[in-house]
Amino acid sequence: MEYKKSFFLRGDNTDSDYGREAILDYEISWVLRITAENKEKGNRPKLYSQCMHILCKLLGIESNSIEVLDVKVWKQKKDIDIFSTIILKNNGKEERYVLLTEDKVYTSMRENQRDVYPQIAKDWCDSNSGWSNCKLRLCAITCHDCGSPGHNKLVEFCKQSSKWEWHPFSIEELPDDSTEELTESDLFNEFWLTNW
Repeated sequence: MEYKKSFFLRGDNTDSDYGREAILDYEISWVLRITAENKEKGNRPKLYSQCMHILCKLLGIESNSIEVLDVKVWKQKKDIDIFSTIILKNNGKEERYVLLTEDKVYTSMRENQRDVYPQIAKDWCDSNSGWSNCKLRLCAITCHDCGSPGHNKLVEFCKQSSKWEWHPFSIEELPDDSTEELTESDLFNEFWLTNW
């Protein structure tokens, strides 16, 4: 898909409110919650398909045989940008995931985020009934272009974790670029299908 230039945040000179990271938090949260809304499959099928694609990419699974049963999302839970629980059926079998995402635009990922946040999530899983055998998935997302110095720095930093496996992404590689079609949501199109 050819990415077009957007003025969504381009030219915004604010540097005090971490606006891009806050907006990315809300966008990721919204995308995850859309996947649990089966009615959206019929009402806005292109949007639903794109959201499912992003969810599956973050979870590292194929999207063709899953049904999302439940998604709960907390922003800034224990300082983690996005802490989410996801229950889905994969080939008829129930699977549970805890997905952590850290958004990086203005600063680099810190060691405590990379090394301590996963332990916080693991402790939460161990202390909550039904979640002790869940799959923990750790993702770092940047608004920097793939191959840019900011993105490359995040990729290298994630690799340095000796205990936890982090999966770094640029927002440009999360949506399904095999289609040229826009979704039924201007919000999704402006955020995910343009360069800002």
